[in-house]
Amino acid sequence: MPIHIPLQIDDVRLPLAFRGVQTASFLGWPDNLHQIRIAEFVQAIRSIVRKGLSEANDSQVADLYLLIRHERSNWSPGNLERAIRSFQNGIELLGHHALFECGIGETLWLLAHNRPGELHDYLKKAEASATRTLELDPDLPQGHILSWLVAYRRGRNTVLRDIERLVNDNPSNVEVLMWAPFVFVEAGIEAPVDDWLRRSIEADPLNAQNHWAAGYCALLLGDIDRAIEATNRSLSIEPQTTMAIVIYALLEAYQGRKDAAITELSKLHTIRTTPDHWMYIGNALASALTGEVPQIPDLVESELRTDETWAWIIADCFAFAGDFDSALEWLNNAKSWGFLNAKFLETTDVSMVAIRQDQRFISLLGSMRDRQREVIDSGA
Repeated sequence: MPIHIPLQIDDVRLPLAFRGVQTASFLGWPDNLHQIRIAEFVQAIRSIVRKGLSEANDSQVADLYLLIRHERSNWSPGNLERAIRSFQNGIELLGHHALFECGIGETLWLLAHNRPGELHDYLKKAEASATRTLELDPDLPQGHILSWLVAYRRGRNTVLRDIERLVNDNPSNVEVLMWAPFVFVEAGIEAPVDDWLRRSIEADPLNAQNHWAAGYCALLLGDIDRAIEATNRSLSIEPQTTMAIVIYALLEAYQGRKDAAITELSKLHTIRTTPDHWMYIGNALASALTGEVPQIPDLVESELRTDETWAWIIADCFAFAGDFDSALEWLNNAKSWGFLNAKFLETTDVSMVAIRQDQRFISLLGSMRDRQREVIDSGA
């Protein structure tokens, strides 16, 4: 008989399979698993193992993987570190399963974006974990997704082709459906972004990251109203997501509501004591909106320059502050890492209005379009 574990549902961040019910059914677990909260799950496994369970089946491994992913869902450093320990406990107790190794790698990839100054060290660890995952199970979709995420973050020039292949191979995988439109729209390629976004939200309508991605993509497609709606939805699900707060503040600034944007950004300092990259970006945007030229700390500047999203938003910060030389410099960084959406920059990005007739800006947009054509023609 299945064992029914009561779940403490106080938000909507649980994996889709567990939502809308007060219990989750776990086939094959011994009878002493009644009335266990998520936070106690690994300890429960430890007690089970002591009583003689030597190996777990694939369903049990998948159950634990999903629950640990829930624990890390708001991407805070403490949750991420606990998630790694939980996956390591899973390996220790239930065996070196590919899904646990992949969970470690995914979490290391997230830590790379939560630990300013340590990005490249964590990426190396995530890459090693991706390699071990695919050695354990060459067909695991999550392993291929993790491998792609590392390659994407390193700026490999085949990421567009690779993510499209992953969508075709895994048409219902929520993570693939979230990342695919994100990457395509930054490259200025609109089709089939809307279809992928629709499918990702249909597959998991209560996932805050899906709605954040939908809002970000709507912004880069020039649909401000839809961007606001989706970002609001993301924040209603997970109000402490720093990247959603920054994007919502940017949307406020685009509509001329600078005071509202600054108020939104002030929330960042009530959420975390240890800043992540998005908090540094938020600080830069807040400075710009008050008329000050942003000061980018040495700790994070080189890392912000090697990410197309971060570099583009920092360019916006300098443009809002009237430092257009720095804005163009950061836009060049964004272009070199894959931001090729010239249409957005010349039609929607209001921070760039003052330099739309500047020959340097016009030339930069031209080079973006040239690179975009190369990407499309080569299938990269």
